[in-house]
Amino acid sequence: MPESLTIRYKAPVGLRLSLAAQALAYGSKVPYQNPAIRAIQPIEITAAGPGKLRLTFDVAVEVIPPVRGPCPVAPTSCAWLSINGANATDYSAVNGSVVVTVPAAAAAAAPRGDAVLVDYLQGDWPVPFIYAQGVPGYPGLPAAPFSDVVPPISVFDE
Repeated sequence: MPESLTIRYKAPVGLRLSLAAQALAYGSKVPYQNPAIRAIQPIEITAAGPGKLRLTFDVAVEVIPPVRGPCPVAPTSCAWLSINGANATDYSAVNGSVVVTVPAAAAAAAPRGDAVLVDYLQGDWPVPFIYAQGVPGYPGLPAAPFSDVVPPISVFDE
């Protein structure tokens, strides 16, 4: 068999197949799909632009920091979560969604009235850290990569 058709890491594939079989064939309530982004909303607005964003997914999620710590290569290559090209490092899970503090460089690149670009796992060295909340005995699956644009901040002003 050609090398390009072989699966190098079989354990993650087996886990996903077993979760899907338990959910679809046996009706078990286990998470078997990756969380997908549903909305990105500014929740704190500063004079310079967005201060914090809320990322909402189709299922409740949790943040699990990468085991290896910070990016092992150039930070721009990791791009685990970037906002207007600047890596966001301050994020947490709040009520099943993720709240991200916009880096100062990203806020300066998107003053009030400009759109904000949010990328998750779009770099050369992607390591997921947003996972579906699992149930006891079953791990949650990582969130799917996404790239989305938040409309201009002025739309959210009262």
